[in-house]
Amino acid sequence: MQAWILWASKLRVQCGRSRKLARALAAAAAVACLGLATSARAGFSTIQTPLSGNMTQPALLDHIYGGTFTLEDGVDYTNGTITAVRISDTLPNTSSLSYDNPGPTATDQIWQDNTFQATVEYSSAEYPSTPFGYIPGSSGGTFTPLFTVSGSGYAVTGSGSFSPASGTFRVAAVNHFGDLSSLPSDNTDSQDHMVTYEIDGTGGTGDTYLALFTDYGNSGSDAYFDYQNLVVQLQTNSSSVPEPGSLMIIGGVALGLLKRIPRRVR
Repeated sequence: MQAWILWASKLRVQCGRSRKLARALAAAAAVACLGLATSARAGFSTIQTPLSGNMTQPALLDHIYGGTFTLEDGVDYTNGTITAVRISDTLPNTSSLSYDNPGPTATDQIWQDNTFQATVEYSSAEYPSTPFGYIPGSSGGTFTPLFTVSGSGYAVTGSGSFSPASGTFRVAAVNHFGDLSSLPSDNTDSQDHMVTYEIDGTGGTGDTYLALFTDYGNSGSDAYFDYQNLVVQLQTNSSSVPEPGSLMIIGGVALGLLKRIPRRVR
């Protein structure tokens, strides 16, 4: 089974950003090994259907990038030109399968040193003036604010660039119940409060990511995981263009789709 998956992963790297071919090969490998459609969603936090009046992932993508985004394969979205590729949330890097530039984990929990330009794209009205920034390192550390979000809905402002000197960092924001970190164990409820997409097809020379946060709820302990309370775009320095990375298989469960991971400086 590992030979099938490793073959598809290596061919994906060789094909660069020819994602449709890579996805077809990876899916064929998963079907051949297990024949289970549900395996394609392993490693991804569940995004709840938003409550009435709240934004959905495709609606957010429509407004930010234009066109009409539809679900492509259970976790990704596309408008036919631009594709939002979901990054794994929970699949750890414990396999012996090879990687192309994998980073410290195969998830969006820990990010690697790079130069990022961050811009807020959306904020729900319930939590105005949210500070956005990062926490240096892969554990411990103190929240470092980059900017404070002003406004609500799409009428928001807030941007800034950063180059964490720590080598690794966690993407983070703050509301009145505490930090919202990309690393679940940092959060007060130890739950995953951020999902991430890599945005392909925008024509930029760097990489573009979209981080979507969900808050702690009205009491701080009743979070509704629809991931639409704060949306921030992260773009890498155009001089640092990483190769696409492959995710792996653990515990004998085939991940039918190969997803992206946060990148490091070459």
